[in-house]
Amino acid sequence: MRALVCKDFAPYDQLKVEDVPEPELGEGMVMIEVKAAGVNFPDILLVEGKYQMKPPTPFVPGMEAAGVISKLGENVQGLEEGQRVLVATMLGAFAEKVPAHFSQVVPMPDSMSFEEGAALTTIYGTSYHALKDRAKLKEGETVLVLGAAGGVGIATVQLAKAMGAKVIAAASSDEKLAFARENGADETVNYTTEDLKTKVKELTGGKGVDVVYDPVGGDFAEPALRASGWDARYLVVGFAATSWACSGAPGWAESRAPTPRISKRSLISSRPERSSRKSPPATSWKTWARPSRTSLSAGSKARSS
Repeated sequence: MRALVCKDFAPYDQLKVEDVPEPELGEGMVMIEVKAAGVNFPDILLVEGKYQMKPPTPFVPGMEAAGVISKLGENVQGLEEGQRVLVATMLGAFAEKVPAHFSQVVPMPDSMSFEEGAALTTIYGTSYHALKDRAKLKEGETVLVLGAAGGVGIATVQLAKAMGAKVIAAASSDEKLAFARENGADETVNYTTEDLKTKVKELTGGKGVDVVYDPVGGDFAEPALRASGWDARYLVVGFAATSWACSGAPGWAESRAPTPRISKRSLISSRPERSSRKSPPATSWKTWARPSRTSLSAGSKARSS
């Protein structure tokens, strides 16, 4: 079968399509004939060796796909050959066939296209977990979405609106903001031409937002935090505006980009402007923190905004 193969960690445009052996099926596994595969920002980080994990090379990237079950392994439950499904794979989706454990496979409704199914698990799963499980978003609250035209950004705009929240979308161009409005954003902020904190405070009548969804990081982290209100929740989803380099220990990341420092009191109160202490100037910094599912550090968007 054909697959997109990563032989060495390098820029994604160096990947090659090659003929590779068809994977074997283990117990509880199904073989899926791939009809469409989702492409996400973490895929790019992974093949460049900048993600939280480094799989041994060579490997086939691709963390989500949609297709048709072509073969069943032993002890598979609730699925059958010929069924249209979507699957979260973490690796292997950029191929003509991909094996997966049946617990990672979800039947698709007939009304859903393969392209829609292939784009569902990573960005919508990340955003739903962030808003529902971590932020405990309530109807009537206000959400600020950074990078609102990217993958997880636009998913968050749609989901937050469906949950009854007011959505303020922030992005780097008017074109991206128009796209966010088409998908449900109530208000918009162009953070290349407007001051993020000032504009958000204006849009909320000085109250600040209840939830910040941040897949961008970098220079936008501090003004977004300062634009939040009392008892706000700040969701750290990704670092698209930050250059990351992994150390030799898998699962650890080192930042090499300038970023504003935020005091401990600021993080606790969500109202740093009330603090009498001044934040030190932005400098190059290092941080060591093991990414975790609960902190949402593994989430990321499809394109930078």
